[in-house]
Amino acid sequence: MMKRRVLALRPTQFAIGMREVDRKTAKFRALGRKKLKAYLRRHPLPVVVGPGGVEHVVDGHHHLRACWEAGHRRVFIDVKADYSRLSSADFWVAMRKSSWTHLYDEFGGGPHRPQRLPEDIRGAADDAYRSLAWAVRRAGGFKKSAMLYAEFKWADFFRENLLIGHGVEAFDRAVKEGLRLCRSRESRRLPGAER
Repeated sequence: MMKRRVLALRPTQFAIGMREVDRKTAKFRALGRKKLKAYLRRHPLPVVVGPGGVEHVVDGHHHLRACWEAGHRRVFIDVKADYSRLSSADFWVAMRKSSWTHLYDEFGGGPHRPQRLPEDIRGAADDAYRSLAWAVRRAGGFKKSAMLYAEFKWADFFRENLLIGHGVEAFDRAVKEGLRLCRSRESRRLPGAER
């Protein structure tokens, strides 16, 4: 098991849901250093090595940001593939084919060029609809899916079908509306939807 600095790992997505990050950060802080280290060892982040030996995290972006926010500067990694010998162009083709990147921004716009991805996890933008997808899943709206970036598919579905207002109460109303939308015919094609 290898250990890496949080800021040495390159994100493969532009946005995260900060509500999920905040919850994970609180959990990590409550664990304390020793228990957190044991937890992180049991939950290594999947990484793909790219040109120049740059390591790209392909899942667990919220986990990575929560480590940073909690003041924990190193994480354990699990290398899924080594594409270090590929050219930059071929690397990103391979990443897209493997569904190891999500090149859409916090507004659902894209795909953007991978060269515009943030240098480290601190540059990932907050997508309110990604937070909504996480909250709706936690409330039982849909099941967790093994598909990478599944909650972004839900985020885009909610983005098209409801508006999140400002503040906690507005977000709570959006969660209730999201739960209602999970029972709609249109949501059945989404990963983790009730069939």
